[in-house]
Amino acid sequence: MQHESYELWALYHDQKVLGLVSTRLYTDLVRGTHLYIDDLVTDANTRSQGIGAVLLKHAEELAQKHGCEILRLCCVIENEAGMRFYRREGWKERAFALVKKIIP
Repeated sequence: MQHESYELWALYHDQKVLGLVSTRLYTDLVRGTHLYIDDLVTDANTRSQGIGAVLLKHAEELAQKHGCEILRLCCVIENEAGMRFYRREGWKERAFALVKKIIP
């Protein structure tokens, strides 16, 4: 990841990665500078054990450290379990992300 503010954080247990969160500072005209979560991934064998919540909390602390008032991420519509998780963690739907595939 070439963006200068990109960071990848991992949560380990016994030298095994249980989950990852990647973040970067992002600035746009609507929200100003905020922390964006590119990826939040947990090991399928250890889901529902609080690992995702710990990683989200870490991202929130990073946002506060950088003086950001907003933390953002995108979750695909079909990821129903992910959407339930984010709602439980206090996240709200605020926009729709649109995608258009460009075929060369």
